[in-house]
Amino acid sequence: LERTMQGIEGDDTPRSYLSASIFCRELGEFGAFWHGCGWSTRSIVGADPTVEDPDRWQWSEKRPTDWRPCVELSRREARVIFYCLGGLGGWTIRRHVDTYGRRNDDVRGQSTELAFGGGGFLF
Repeated sequence: LERTMQGIEGDDTPRSYLSASIFCRELGEFGAFWHGCGWSTRSIVGADPTVEDPDRWQWSEKRPTDWRPCVELSRREARVIFYCLGGLGGWTIRRHVDTYGRRNDDVRGQSTELAFGGGGFLF
């Protein structure tokens, strides 16, 4: 297949879109080790991960008010939004937004770094 999502058939529920977004990222690192890993070094968060040490974080965008993963459905598309905390090369918080066409396998993904917290780790 030309695109991974061509082989994925969901049931048009919010859960299926969220599952597809995570599965596609997991599949991208299938069999990867060390320097081939990026997604697997991140954790999806459902609450503000900066509350224990808020002064260490530098925000490039406004801090989210709701950290929980969500799926927004309209007639034409489904948008999956979730946040991840990762430490590879420095602690970061990223917002992931995947937009799916509701009638086809077309998906557009966008990942934006919202905050940098220094430190981190390397392989």
